[in-house]
Amino acid sequence: MNDILNVLQKVELFNELLEEEIGLLVKEIEKASYKKGDFLFAENTPGSRKLFVLAKGSVELFKSTPYGDEKRLALFGRYDFLGEGTMLSETPHSTSARALEDTITLTLSGERFKLLLSTHPQVALKVFYRISQVISRRMRQSNSRIVNLAEQYVSGRTR
Repeated sequence: MNDILNVLQKVELFNELLEEEIGLLVKEIEKASYKKGDFLFAENTPGSRKLFVLAKGSVELFKSTPYGDEKRLALFGRYDFLGEGTMLSETPHSTSARALEDTITLTLSGERFKLLLSTHPQVALKVFYRISQVISRRMRQSNSRIVNLAEQYVSGRTR
């Protein structure tokens, strides 16, 4: 229990929570282990409806191209999190996530988060707020990469 609390206290998503509030989350967390090469989730499969916090190991987020190649989108390490986009959604995963080494995650299911929302709305709202900030930042970074690639093509820098 204390090891989960120690990890969650170091995760950006929970920065604004008091220790007692993180303690409420600890009760809802499940541990999962993945071997190197295991998928946390796969593109175009039903959403796992889980938030994954990396307690140990590393994970790559990638997307398959129409030609069957894999395009890495992001790397996640200890204290990073992913899956927030499908935690409360019925949509399929738009990307895949694979463990690059033996990995331990702390997962919070969408169902457990909804329960937290009904019993402790102030805690859930703080987490929602942080999720919105992170999604916004990740979108800005993605847009920046797309614009930079487009500028390289137009300028001939990629030729």
